[in-house]
Amino acid sequence: MILGRKINVDKDLSKINKILKNNNIDDLEAIKSIDSINKNDIIYVLEDKNRIIGVCKITVHKDFGIFNYIVISDEHRGENLGDGLVRAIFNYCLRNCIKTIIYFGDNKYIIQRGFEKIGYSKLPEDIISVLEQKITGEELYICDLEYFFSKGCKCKER
Repeated sequence: MILGRKINVDKDLSKINKILKNNNIDDLEAIKSIDSINKNDIIYVLEDKNRIIGVCKITVHKDFGIFNYIVISDEHRGENLGDGLVRAIFNYCLRNCIKTIIYFGDNKYIIQRGFEKIGYSKLPEDIISVLEQKITGEELYICDLEYFFSKGCKCKER
């Protein structure tokens, strides 16, 4: 059975680093140690038979989150497991009063999950003040979690 859950640092650290390394996630974003995990990081994993097959990370700033990455192991891609992982971490965020998720960059997968491209000028002022040092000219995508969960799931029909 595949389980989506919040990270257990003591148990999962080496397994997560392995999947990040196998998928070329930059070392600066990799989880090097228990101490390198920011208290504002939300990290969820997908586990199948005691094996980590996916990992997703969001960093929280006040009442919004920045989507850092999602990785599904090669042998499980195409099974729509990423959608379940995204829904699990987004559900956790929404239950903890985080209603907006931001993504920097251009990623087809993110757009398919319901993120919408917006300009920096359309961001609320409180978000801009937190992001000033992060604004790099990359594309900016935003996801309203209440709207995200009001739509149907994009799961494959069985």
